[in-house]
Amino acid sequence: FEDAYFITERGFGVADGVSGWNDYGFSSKAFATDLMDNCRLELDSWAGVADEKLPPNSNFATKILHQAFCQVNQVGSSTAIVGLLHNSKLELCNLGDSGF
Repeated sequence: FEDAYFITERGFGVADGVSGWNDYGFSSKAFATDLMDNCRLELDSWAGVADEKLPPNSNFATKILHQAFCQVNQVGSSTAIVGLLHNSKLELCNLGDSGF
């Protein structure tokens, strides 16, 4: 019940909030949802930018996840995986024990 995700034409992400935060009065679902919503918003902000205008091998998926985390307003933690189509390749960022 702590999972959240996003899917767009250009990418996807899944977060599994750490349920232990619930014991301290924080919603692990809220953290995971905030993180994935922010990933989608960050990715949407690049929607009009063509792949060829982005730097090659830019580790774009990691940048999206990092920017999204910096905008999280909830207390908690989560595993996360973000996949993006970038320069005709699937680029992945994996944090924690999530797998792909």
